[in-house]
Amino acid sequence: MAHGRHKSILKIIGLLHALRYGWAAQRDEKKGFSLTAAMEWREAADLLAPITPLAERCWREWERIMHLPRCLAEPIG
Repeated sequence: MAHGRHKSILKIIGLLHALRYGWAAQRDEKKGFSLTAAMEWREAADLLAPITPLAERCWREWERIMHLPRCLAEPIG
């Protein structure tokens, strides 16, 4: 029982971190730090991967800022 509760808490913490990254990305882009904002959108997308519609929105923001397709977000090699 405690193990399941622990997993639920970790999921909520991940969601909260993702929301903070999204808010930071919006703030940084308004301040002119577009590359920082793109990195934050990518971090949010990674954290929100289990929630596909939210992760997709983050990736669309990353693609908009970077003018690149998502497949280029991964390391080469």
